[in-house]
Amino acid sequence: MEGKQLARKVNPHNPKEEIRTLPQLEAANMRGRLAELCTKNLLQNELKVRNLPGTITESSEFIDSVEGITQIDLILTVNGNKYQIEIRSSCVRNGVYFGITSGFINLLGWYKTDSKQKEPKKDFYLMYLYGFNESETTNKFSNQVDVSFVGGASKLMLQGPLASDKQLKQSVKTLYRCISPICTVYDVDQILNEMFQ
Repeated sequence: MEGKQLARKVNPHNPKEEIRTLPQLEAANMRGRLAELCTKNLLQNELKVRNLPGTITESSEFIDSVEGITQIDLILTVNGNKYQIEIRSSCVRNGVYFGITSGFINLLGWYKTDSKQKEPKKDFYLMYLYGFNESETTNKFSNQVDVSFVGGASKLMLQGPLASDKQLKQSVKTLYRCISPICTVYDVDQILNEMFQ
C-alpha cells in the first residue's frame, strides 16, 4: 500500500529518462519499500544484539539541499552518530546467485540524470536483489516474494579507488557512482560493523 502511495510523489522518470507508467512506478516503489522495511528490521535487531541505544527513523519528506532534492530512506542514530542510509534494489531475471557472481551487478551510489542534476550523497548505500523480472513484481508480491540483502558501501568507499562513475547499459543519460562487481563491496557483517563502530 505504501509503495503505491509513494508512486504518486516520486520522480516519474526512469534512468533512461522515459516517463514510467503508474503500474511501473507502483512496482518499483513496492520493491523499494520492502527493502527499506527489511533494513529497518535488520538495524533494529542489530541494536538489540549489540545492546546499544539508538533510533532508526523513516523519512517520508523530500529534503532540499545545496546538492539537490532527495528523500532519505532511513536515518540511523547510534553511538553519537547520525547516518543517512540509501537503500537500492534491483531485479535480476536470472536469479540472485547470478546477480552476485556474474559481475554484471553494481552497487549503486549517487547518480545524475537530465531530470536530476544533483543527488546528495548519503553515508551508506545498501543493495538488495530480487530474483525475478521487474514486470513480475505485482504477481510476486501478491503471493510470496524473496529479497536478498547482498552488500553495502560507505560514502567514503564510494569516493575511493574501488568506485567509478559509469553509464550503465540501461541508460546512456544517467551517470552512476558504482562499485563493480557487487561481490567486492562490504558483506552484511562488514557494513553493519561500519555503521555500529
